[in-house]
Amino acid sequence: MSNVCLSVEAKALRLVKRRRYAQAAGLLAAQLDVHGRGPATSRNLIAVCKAKLGELHEARNILQQLQHEKPGDPRVLNNLGNLALLEDDARTALKLYREATRLSPWAAEPRFNMCLAYRELGEIEKALYSYHEFVLAKRINFLGKALAVLGGLAASAALIRAWLLHP
Repeated sequence: MSNVCLSVEAKALRLVKRRRYAQAAGLLAAQLDVHGRGPATSRNLIAVCKAKLGELHEARNILQQLQHEKPGDPRVLNNLGNLALLEDDARTALKLYREATRLSPWAAEPRFNMCLAYRELGEIEKALYSYHEFVLAKRINFLGKALAVLGGLAASAALIRAWLLHP
């Protein structure tokens, strides 16, 4: 067992990955006040769990409240698109995914979801194009992280070198 202390959101994400949605939602709901207010990231993840549990109406209510409080949050728009897709409304889902990618151009998830929506509509070429954009976004995100790590290592090496040369 690891001694690492995880945030509530990190613990909930682990539960979601294990498909333990009810447990994750309960863990996150404990952070909310009696009016259901709390961190937007927690409420967004609760909505995801509710949707996975088939509680689409509750999920929609949470996401619409978040959208009212924080208009233009790409994660909320993406998850509203996911709800629309679950409700067989691929056209609405596409509009929401497009808006999410406009607001967060390097976000990979809405691009992948666009692929699913286009596939649902039978627009295979557009689905493939969206999939290629998804792969490109993932690669660019990975390269950005790799460059940041390399930059940190180079800066650390320069500091150590300066420290060793000038005691």
